[in-house]
Amino acid sequence: MHVYNQVVFLVVGFLLINITASMSPYERMIKRESTQGLYGPNDKVIIVTAANIEKVVFNNPKATFLEFYNAYCGTCQRFSSVWKEVGTSIAPWNSIVEIAAIDCASDENNAVCREHEIMRYPTMRYMPPNYQKGKKQIGTNLDHLNLPTFDDLLDEITIRLVNETEGGPSWPNFDNFDGNNWKDVFNEASLDTKFVYIVNDNLLGYLPQQVVLDHINVERVDVRIVDGEFRLIPDKSFKLGVVDPKGDFKTIPVEIELREEFSEAISNHLKQHHLLVATTESPPKENDVLENGTDSAADLLNRFFYDKARSMKPMPLFRADLEQAIRNTLNHEVIQRETISGESLSALRNFVSVLARYYTYGNKNSYKKLLDYLMEPSVIEVNGSDLQTFLKNLDPPIVHESQYIGCFSTQAGKRRFPCSLWSLFHHLTVQHLESEDNEDPMEVLYAMHGYISHFFGCSDCAKHFKEMAKRNNIWNVTSKDQAVLWLWSAHNEVNQRLAGDLTEDKNHPKIQFPNDDFCHACRKSNGDWDKQEVLEFMRRHYGNSHINDMGLDQPRALKLNARARQIFAGGANNTHLHIGILAYVVIIICLMVVAVKFYFRRGYRKKLYHHDLLGKV
Repeated sequence: MHVYNQVVFLVVGFLLINITASMSPYERMIKRESTQGLYGPNDKVIIVTAANIEKVVFNNPKATFLEFYNAYCGTCQRFSSVWKEVGTSIAPWNSIVEIAAIDCASDENNAVCREHEIMRYPTMRYMPPNYQKGKKQIGTNLDHLNLPTFDDLLDEITIRLVNETEGGPSWPNFDNFDGNNWKDVFNEASLDTKFVYIVNDNLLGYLPQQVVLDHINVERVDVRIVDGEFRLIPDKSFKLGVVDPKGDFKTIPVEIELREEFSEAISNHLKQHHLLVATTESPPKENDVLENGTDSAADLLNRFFYDKARSMKPMPLFRADLEQAIRNTLNHEVIQRETISGESLSALRNFVSVLARYYTYGNKNSYKKLLDYLMEPSVIEVNGSDLQTFLKNLDPPIVHESQYIGCFSTQAGKRRFPCSLWSLFHHLTVQHLESEDNEDPMEVLYAMHGYISHFFGCSDCAKHFKEMAKRNNIWNVTSKDQAVLWLWSAHNEVNQRLAGDLTEDKNHPKIQFPNDDFCHACRKSNGDWDKQEVLEFMRRHYGNSHINDMGLDQPRALKLNARARQIFAGGANNTHLHIGILAYVVIIICLMVVAVKFYFRRGYRKKLYHHDLLGKV
């Protein structure tokens, strides 16, 4: 298996080189960090990205309800099931409205989320039909719902559609019918209408309007609402009725006031008259799918490192995870802010200062340039877009290319960035403890509190952290030792609160750390923590001597000469591209053949005869 693993690693490495060689270091980091998000192609939710937002939202004859979310946000993960349920429930309405979602945890969507001034997750916006792109065209905020239930959302969507004035001629008619006779109802219907179903306006909530919406795509059918006291109704307590082309009205029994009951009653009536319940609903938009080659290659490489990391006992601290934390904080979360000023700018300066001082693996010159840029006396406000450009042009970049190793998860939205951020701040408190540069015990904790308060994408997590910091007296820390232990205790408190939660990765359950596998001496005989032993463990585990470089810029570590790189990267023209593809295929085949030969050669042992030692007689 050892040879097989090496072959897999080489194949994946070559694949990633072929994909990424033509990209800048910054673009490669962005590409590698693309995430799956919380919604898939089988959900009735349109996946919006920077590449398709203009097609989905702007100049669209349909209304759009767009959720801005962060895949790592626990609240978003819990809410996603509600949003999916809404998408499924109103799928019959898809000729006039779409349910959509955009993942602000994906770097490619940074500019979109910044332009839409997203400050908390999840945020929902309403974009009316034929919405035009322009400055500050960011939709109508639905913050008044405040983590809505399914019923809240269904009512909100119904109200918006009923009151919409930009719907155009295809928009359903929600007005109460008030004609002189039942034949008049056909004058307001399409020419091929066979039956008009009448719904009593006195039904619960917005049920009458939702019944209209449920049937807007059913062929040869129209649904109208009438006031419960309408003069043409003989029985004022009716729920549902039907009018035929002759102008005859009769009631249709419905027992329970539910959308499904009305749909079933109408469907059964149509079947009785030998009419199929055919729909003219719009075909669902295909959700964008990431390039298969890029995604599968990155997944293979991540899985390779993940399996290798889990075999290490005890598992070290991976520098790749720390680099990912820094990359996500600076190149993603911070730059999503439209403007950074006041307390936010102070928090950013403190955070970068701590990184520059205590993250010893960083490029000191690049950190100094960034800190100088932020600390310029004339700078009272930083634009997120400008900061993104500054970081993109830093040479060398702030961090190396990497993927998650110790913090990797096979499940979307689990561990990864939050895990790496905890690791980074644990590492920084330990480095601060070992350093003699600054005796302020609060320096790292203060920077962490400021970053989480002003920039951390999970607003619910930030709220919990600030409440915990206040409750656990973070501002009373008086020594560097206490700072290390305060953060250790805080992390365990969070783990205890989230153990068994929907957001937990079942392969990595939330435990009280360190457990016995990591530090047997950290517990006393009575089960209580031995804090002196815990402190020594934290110094070892999060110190520089325990850091492993596996997975850092790994594809480029393959020893390829310049000519080989040119072949694998493709070229500026089709000839080079075809040569690159051909060479790539040939090498993969050769590697697979070598792997098979090794496997069978290991499985075969030549029988030893005596004449092999003495010679043939």
